[in-house]
Amino acid sequence: MEESLSHALASAQCLLNDVEKLDAQRVESRARRIGLEHEHVNPSPPIGAEIQVTSRSSKQPQREPTKERRSQDVRTLISVLRRLQSGGDHSARPDYSDEELRTVYVLFDDFRNNNSKCHDCRRSEDHQQRVNREIFLKPRPRVGVDVQGIPFHDWSACPPEARLQPRMTAEICLMSQTGLLMQGNVDTDVLVFPAALRPRPSRVFSQQIKFQLQHIPESIYGVLQRWHLRSGRCFDCLVKAMQTFPPWIMEQRRTQGYEEGNPVFVNHLDNELAEWDEDRRRWRLRILDHYRWLDVEELDPRSNDSMANPEIVNGTEAMPIPFETWSF
Repeated sequence: MEESLSHALASAQCLLNDVEKLDAQRVESRARRIGLEHEHVNPSPPIGAEIQVTSRSSKQPQREPTKERRSQDVRTLISVLRRLQSGGDHSARPDYSDEELRTVYVLFDDFRNNNSKCHDCRRSEDHQQRVNREIFLKPRPRVGVDVQGIPFHDWSACPPEARLQPRMTAEICLMSQTGLLMQGNVDTDVLVFPAALRPRPSRVFSQQIKFQLQHIPESIYGVLQRWHLRSGRCFDCLVKAMQTFPPWIMEQRRTQGYEEGNPVFVNHLDNELAEWDEDRRRWRLRILDHYRWLDVEELDPRSNDSMANPEIVNGTEAMPIPFETWSF
């Protein structure tokens, strides 16, 4: 059992470490050692003579683990972990130390946090069926404003049955600001008016507050609990969600709805939206700027951002920052 655990630790380390960096360091060390041996054997060249240095590490290709070797390491790691799990109570069979098990746990926690795509909430069959019923058809209709300032609602890229599907929250917010009818198409000039310019409001890009869990309204905790019971979202994801809420969640009392099994939140101005990002396991914050939804990471600072009130939470009308959370 001790040999199996040792092999499992080695395999886990192999998965988490940067193999290319280690190989490069090993090749460089070997080249340096060969150079020292060569300098010890050969006499020093005369003064003024031209010295040519050839890098052997640049000529020698770096060795990388093959795909078969990586697959074998993973299979070995899985088999060893299953044997450890089926070994029964550790206190009754002390074949391995607590320190060794702690190392395994730390390695797998790091691997899970760095590879969010591999996470599995282990939904039940009922949970998965409920989520599948809320999957939106793709592609979606194009909704926005053209260069002339005229709103458009284009369904040409969508199948005919897509008209019977519910609209996404981002589409509803955008259509309400452009004046488009919720169930109609832009096929006549009678009700079409130039859309007003709607640049994003001024923002404070530096860190405003140290967001704390106590700032989350009780009703939002109820939404998270329903997310767990209704869609089978695990508690680890719930903690990630609470830690990555946008600050304006402090003034929210309900969710805007559910999309593909995940809640969606919109601020009071209908110009900021928080939706769940499965790949990163955190909220994706999107900003409405001139009738386009942009991720907050893609926003460029503007001159009018200096006019933003640092004592007001971004994305709200008049939500003051709690005094005890100022980070100034």
